[in-house]
Amino acid sequence: MVPRGTIEFISRVLWMEDGKVLVCRNLKHGHCYLPGGHIEFGERAAEAAIREMVEEAGVVVTIGSPIGFFEARFEQRGRERHELCVVFLVTGSDTPPGAVTSKEPEIGFEWIPVEQLGTNSFVPESQLELFRNQPKPLWNSV
Repeated sequence: MVPRGTIEFISRVLWMEDGKVLVCRNLKHGHCYLPGGHIEFGERAAEAAIREMVEEAGVVVTIGSPIGFFEARFEQRGRERHELCVVFLVTGSDTPPGAVTSKEPEIGFEWIPVEQLGTNSFVPESQLELFRNQPKPLWNSV
């Protein structure tokens, strides 16, 4: 558990195939988000993105440069949260897209068509900017 008043540093991946995006779904609460997780002390953001994919799905990915930076403040289960997030584009993998499965009981993986992301309880909503037909933000804060 992250102590109150802590800013969390998160690294996520954007993996797109055939007009679909890989998302994690929280099986208890129903919302979905880009795969990834916390950056550990001394770890580079890119290393964290790759490590999280191995831990959560057993998948080794190759990633490119960061494609977006996001800041989000929100409440989760009655607790105030504050995240800074970097998103990397997946450029390759050792696993075919259809074979991505969860190694963690509280999450599942789904391939969602890009145009349906806004209707699938995607959080944080600010990251939907990655999929809209407009210039990509260098920094997006909500």
